Amino acid sequence: MDDCPVLKARKKCPFQVSWSGSIESFQKHEKALLKALGNGEIVWRRHEKPLPAKIDIKFVPFAEDLVSQVDEVSFCESVAFVHVFFVTAASPEEYRLNVRHRVSDWFGQLNKAGNTHWLIIFDSTKAKEKKNRGSVIEKLKSDFAKHQDKLVEVFAESVVELNSKLLPFFLSSLDKFLANYEKAYAQLKGNYELDSWSLPTFVNQQFNLCRFYTNLGLWDCVLGELDKMDLLIGEIIASSSEHRPAWLQTLADQSFGANCPLLRLLMHVEGVATDVSLIELRTFILSNQLLSLFHIYNHRIAKTPPPSLDSSNETTSSADSMGTILANDFAMIVLRYSHACTQKINIEISELEIPHDPLLLHVWNVLLTTDVLELCEYLVDLSALTHGTGYACQLTSLRCSNLDSLVHARSSDAVAIWLRSTVGQRNADVLGRKTAETLNVLRRTFLPRDALEGSPDQGKSIEELYEAALQEAVERLRRYGWDKAADGFSRALFEHYREIDDTPKSKESYMALMTRLLENCKSIEVLRYYAGIGVNLFDPELQSDRSVLLDCLLVLALRDLDSEDDVSFATKFITEAAKPSPTPLTKYNFDFGLPISFPLKLHSVSDNFISILVNTPIQLTVNIDSAFAFDLPLSRVKAVFRKVSRYGLESMMPVFHCSMSIPDTGIASSRCHTTSKGFAARPDFEKSLKDALSELATSEESAPILSTSSPIVLKPGRNKISLSASAGDVGCFSLSHLELCVGDGFNFVMHHQTEMAETPLLDNVCCSIAVRKPTVNIRELSGTVKRSFIAGVVQKFTLDITAGTCPVPESSELHLKYTGEKNTMQFRSKSGEWMSSLTLTIPPLAPHSIESYDVYMCLPITEMNFSADDTHLIERQVKISWLEQTWLMQLKFKPIMSLKMSTVIIEQRVLFSVDVIRTDELDFVNLVLTGAELYQHQSIARPPMPAKLVNAHLNQIAAHSSHRIVWELPTSKIDKSIPLKHDVKLTYGLAKIADDTKAVIPSIAFDREYAFQWRQEFPIAMAEYDICAQIVAENNSLCRVDTECTLVVSLRLISTYVEPKVVTAVEADPAYWTIVDKFALVPMKESGVGQTSFTIIPRQIGLLPYPSVYIHQCNPDYNESDHRAPDVTALGERLNSYHRLQGKQVRVLAPRHSADDTQSGGAASTTGSIRLALKERSFQRLKKLIDRD
Repeated sequence: MDDCPVLKARKKCPFQVSWSGSIESFQKHEKALLKALGNGEIVWRRHEKPLPAKIDIKFVPFAEDLVSQVDEVSFCESVAFVHVFFVTAASPEEYRLNVRHRVSDWFGQLNKAGNTHWLIIFDSTKAKEKKNRGSVIEKLKSDFAKHQDKLVEVFAESVVELNSKLLPFFLSSLDKFLANYEKAYAQLKGNYELDSWSLPTFVNQQFNLCRFYTNLGLWDCVLGELDKMDLLIGEIIASSSEHRPAWLQTLADQSFGANCPLLRLLMHVEGVATDVSLIELRTFILSNQLLSLFHIYNHRIAKTPPPSLDSSNETTSSADSMGTILANDFAMIVLRYSHACTQKINIEISELEIPHDPLLLHVWNVLLTTDVLELCEYLVDLSALTHGTGYACQLTSLRCSNLDSLVHARSSDAVAIWLRSTVGQRNADVLGRKTAETLNVLRRTFLPRDALEGSPDQGKSIEELYEAALQEAVERLRRYGWDKAADGFSRALFEHYREIDDTPKSKESYMALMTRLLENCKSIEVLRYYAGIGVNLFDPELQSDRSVLLDCLLVLALRDLDSEDDVSFATKFITEAAKPSPTPLTKYNFDFGLPISFPLKLHSVSDNFISILVNTPIQLTVNIDSAFAFDLPLSRVKAVFRKVSRYGLESMMPVFHCSMSIPDTGIASSRCHTTSKGFAARPDFEKSLKDALSELATSEESAPILSTSSPIVLKPGRNKISLSASAGDVGCFSLSHLELCVGDGFNFVMHHQTEMAETPLLDNVCCSIAVRKPTVNIRELSGTVKRSFIAGVVQKFTLDITAGTCPVPESSELHLKYTGEKNTMQFRSKSGEWMSSLTLTIPPLAPHSIESYDVYMCLPITEMNFSADDTHLIERQVKISWLEQTWLMQLKFKPIMSLKMSTVIIEQRVLFSVDVIRTDELDFVNLVLTGAELYQHQSIARPPMPAKLVNAHLNQIAAHSSHRIVWELPTSKIDKSIPLKHDVKLTYGLAKIADDTKAVIPSIAFDREYAFQWRQEFPIAMAEYDICAQIVAENNSLCRVDTECTLVVSLRLISTYVEPKVVTAVEADPAYWTIVDKFALVPMKESGVGQTSFTIIPRQIGLLPYPSVYIHQCNPDYNESDHRAPDVTALGERLNSYHRLQGKQVRVLAPRHSADDTQSGGAASTTGSIRLALKERSFQRLKKLIDRD
């Protein structure tokens, strides 16, 4: 960086320190003075901030013009900042005769100017030798009694006091100097509205302050002052545009001045002239700003650690990185300052309405931008910028656009006059190589030949300069992403080649230009203009790049056929597209690449879901809108599917989910959030989609591809196209895209998700291709209402066996069996034998053929299955195996009869009863009981003992009826608490009493005998109470539904121990009876007799079973006085009892009609007496029954 010529443009000037008095003493202590000033390295504090500075110091003899006045604004190079007087006297007399008058004159001149930055240095070496030191010092103190702090004594090598006082005086002098400038700045700034105000005076005064900072080496402060001056000038011009003072009008009248200001030349200038123009002023300020930036950069880069010789050292890479970052930062700042200057010039010219020739501004812009870009090359290569690329592109564009204006102007007297005066300023060492070259080109272009020095024909022409500038601009703008601007300059370069008739370069430029335009151009008119030029003038070159040729023809073909050229372009497009090509050009609707709409649009499809079987035809009709104004012959349309996946069905646009809720506060709230950003939100989604479609075309996935049967002619407007194919592999597929092939060399691809995003009525198109495997179904289970079978009798079901889509070429076996733990289900074989499994031989089957087989089965009843509401169902599972497949069929059975057991204990006798209740609705069949056996196992050493069948006559049981079978169990000496095994066996058959219209029972069911076998363990206990219950209705009539009845319960003790109180509990099915109070406390008499009653209400019409009555001990902790009525807390241990009417039924009638109610209304008054008589009669009847037993 030290070799940069900019750093040599201006050198620092030394700060002056004046001396007077003894020459001998000054020479003796000159080095001490320099050392006291830090050898030029000082720390100056400004606004409490230390500013290290390195200055040059020059000692000069005292003179009156070196003394600065109190408020004087002077050049820092013309004044001394500290004044020193050396006093050397051996005695007071010598001081009075030789020194006093000289120091008094010196002090008088300083005092007159009000300057306080001075020191008197007394060299006491000689006075000490004469032992007069004290008397001489007293003399000095007497003469300068008010300034004793400015008296400094030195002797020999001792300068301690000098070191502590000289530097503060010097720094104070710097402060005073700066304060004078700040005061003057404030005064000038506030008077700019006066007509007499002078802008050059203001600028030069502030520039003098900048030189002061320059001499201090404080380039940051220099830049700050220049920025402040720059900003103030801009504000003054902006605020004075309406009421313009005289000086500003004079500035506007100066126009652009007598000559062209050159940036780097003004770095060597120390101020501006009184007749300065606005453009000269702005260029002067910018030049010094850039000069300051280069010095700041040079200072900072010097502090960066130098790179190590070891390239692998991390410190080396860090240092290089810091240097690169610093260089890029300062290059950006330089570009930013320069760009701001060009903007300010344009704005201020407009605001001040400065009359000027526009070509002069173009010349200045070209020279300025050339110089700035060349200066940046000293910092960093412009091709490696990391910051400020926008400024570099803007300045580059400004240079090219202004050069374009100059190229097409060719001559201008104003430019010639403006450039003529720059004859002595074309030194490349000062201006820079590129700036000097540009200036010479402009001079040769606009000046007459006789006004040029040297050889006027040497060097570049302005056309060559313009060409090089355009090429450089295109490359730089393209590198930094300014593609649109780069395309514009590419067009300018192409037009330039056409103008100069450079055919080879114009062809090369056109192909590059057209390639870029097809990629990025947003204007269809521009694209069509250059596409037409290429097709008409550069057809051989376009033929070498088929993609560019077809793109140009497509752009030209997609418009109305208004002229013969349009028709020829359309014809040529069809011809070129039809030519065979190994890699046809493909255009996608999601990445068309042209600034026009995609010419094809999918309007609708015939089906959104297609479900077919393998090897069957697939049909699909699509409606496609064509934007072409002519027919496209030899067109083929394909619909390409892919396997269903999230990737294939993901929406291109965002998917939103909205919800609304009303919480407890009553304030409605709504939420809307994005469930998916959409595929188009992904980076580089176009490339991802293209790769996916390419992989789909080359993959081994055999997804269906529907196409037209033969080439079609695609008409303008809407086209209805039928597509077909044969279903291949099994799977579920979704429509990926549609392809329209124009001939053999051009394809249009319509991605379906993109079409859906643009057409809301479109939806996903799915195709399901299935293979129907061989299946086995039970016909009775395949309907909407599945049939339940009957357990306990033979049943029939039909097996439907289907071959599926593939044939079954050979005979096969089908196996059917029950899958439960106990294999109780039986199947009838062809031979008539009942077996636990069944095997069927299936003959060969053709595709989709069905064979049916009737299967007879029987599920025996194996348990007591009483259900009060006849809803008990038995579920069993059947396993079917065929062709290595297995089906599990769930069969539901309803028992043909419901079985309920009970034991009745009468003293030493135990009766065991089984109630057989028909639960089916088969009124054409009676169940015929043929045998009833009960065996009791009292010992393993003895055979079981048969029980005595009490009612040996076994009746036929019709539908909705029941029959009770009663046995008297054998007596046993075994402990009654030990349970004994009991085996029950019932045999029965079926008797047909009417025709079976629904064929529920097969005919073979009547030829078989059935058996119910059951084993149960239970103890045989002794009865303690005999219960007799009787239901009595009101007015001694029959019970009616929903009318209160009375259940009278009488108890008789049949054991030896008498309980004083027992609790009677009544339970009943709520569907039959409603019990008001379920518990009653019954006091027992000494005779062992007790009685109570319950209020019950029947809920159904017909024969209803009696409620169940149980006897419990009374809980000893129960206190009757704490309860209004007995509840469950009164229940103790349940007592064994014998219920005389257990299993009996009572008839319930319908409600009484209103006429009957009227007739009985007269007897309402006697209801109470009748109820008492009824209860008395019932009690007497029950008493007789008890006494009889």
